[in-house]
Amino acid sequence: MLKIILTSIGYLCGIYLIGEKIRRNAKIDAFLGALEGSYTRINEHLENSTVLSGLRILRKIYGWASIALFGFIFVIMKVFPGSTGAFLVVFQLFMLTFLGWFSIKWAIDHKATLSDHWKTHSLMVFGPLLMGVSDTFLHTPFTQALALSLEPLSDALHSVVIGLHPMVIGALYSAICLAFFLLYYLMTWIITTPLLIASVLAVALPIHFARFLAVIDRENTLLWLAVFVGGGCALWLTQL
Repeated sequence: MLKIILTSIGYLCGIYLIGEKIRRNAKIDAFLGALEGSYTRINEHLENSTVLSGLRILRKIYGWASIALFGFIFVIMKVFPGSTGAFLVVFQLFMLTFLGWFSIKWAIDHKATLSDHWKTHSLMVFGPLLMGVSDTFLHTPFTQALALSLEPLSDALHSVVIGLHPMVIGALYSAICLAFFLLYYLMTWIITTPLLIASVLAVALPIHFARFLAVIDRENTLLWLAVFVGGGCALWLTQL
């Protein structure tokens, strides 16, 4: 199937590169002229684009695709309940598009996201320490309640922690919350970075290729696209 597709693309590029002889027909000439004008505008748009603007557009594409695939999953479950293979394929595509959307959103807006939720994050991290301060000066039982949560896990650990000073208990729990927050932040970057790199390449390569075609010949970008695409197909066919 791949050989047929590559051969067909290479054949169409070759026909277009013949040039004047195939354009003697007025309808063919008009069609190719419209195609050239359309691609010239597309190439100019890509040439003037930035990677950041491209990522924002790609994020929207990922988002709408993930919504559509999520709905399609429910259709498969209702209409074809026994179709496990189709469900797994669509679910994997959904996860891929969703993670692609999330990776771009996280990379572009993660500072804004963290600053928008800094109050919640600060309360989670410093809340236990404030409880320790409250227990020390106001004689409240907050840290004792925190220590009680360890009893189902380990009686020995619960006995050790409950005997500590409230400030120490609060600091200990704050340190644990901070460690979990930093681990979450690090793991998010680890998970999203591969898809983010793929998305950046998917945006950056067409932009730089469009600029490269404009440098060669801004007036005939479709011609040079056909040259490189036809050559690429021929080279690929030699490896099959």
